[in-house]
Amino acid sequence: MPYHENRVTDPTKLGTATTAYKTALAGTTPLTLDIRDVFADAALSDLQFRPAAALVTAGNGQGILVQMCQQCHNPSLDQTLTRARFDVTKLDTMAPAEKQKAITRLNLPVDSSRKMPPPRFRALSAAEIQLATQVLQQ
Repeated sequence: MPYHENRVTDPTKLGTATTAYKTALAGTTPLTLDIRDVFADAALSDLQFRPAAALVTAGNGQGILVQMCQQCHNPSLDQTLTRARFDVTKLDTMAPAEKQKAITRLNLPVDSSRKMPPPRFRALSAAEIQLATQVLQQ
């Protein structure tokens, strides 16, 4: 994975993952580890799995939505796709019902197939979801 440091992984987390992998290979237990569990905590925002710490510290819900959602929800989408209704670049003119749907999907359990952002790509803490929700409620 491209990263600006020599190592993107955390040695302790990598050791735990290696043990889990070896156990699964031996047929003792299934491998249920999420591959992101090996990355260093400091790398998660640089790799775009988590929002930038500066956005969270500043309470910038709009910035969080841009960083975490705009890659998939933008004006370049095929406008016949339903996800095109939630265009992060048009929050000011977005229908309240669409904003409410986004709030609902942000707050779904992590194991829901409708959860946004999809947990396999991005993750938001409860505080980050709250900041994004505040922007969507305006």
